[in-house]
Amino acid sequence: VILSRDPFGIKPLYYTESLNGLAFASEPQALIKSELIDATDLSKQSIYELLSLQFTTGRNTIYRNINRVLPGETIQIKSGEIIFWYIIIIVLNRKENTNFINPLLNGLKVLLFFLL
Repeated sequence: VILSRDPFGIKPLYYTESLNGLAFASEPQALIKSELIDATDLSKQSIYELLSLQFTTGRNTIYRNINRVLPGETIQIKSGEIIFWYIIIIVLNRKENTNFINPLLNGLKVLLFFLL
């Protein structure tokens, strides 16, 4: 399974792991309604953060067993293991940069090949 979130983080994506497997949804309420997690198992640190900032940062949510896929992040679930990786987008505006960038792009293609 591969889950990917848009680079700007406009569309949210959450996931949870349980003994029954992996579930994902665009909002935590859907995961809570699935009854795969205990909705009363809250993270004190994330609650303090939510009350201070009016949002939680990073991958954590107020629910201890629900995680957020970060903007631009892709996660791959393979053989029960979660692998996090990012896709880097490079936009070239000047033609003279191609001598420097081409070897970098070739290296990234090889790296992405090995990740898959």
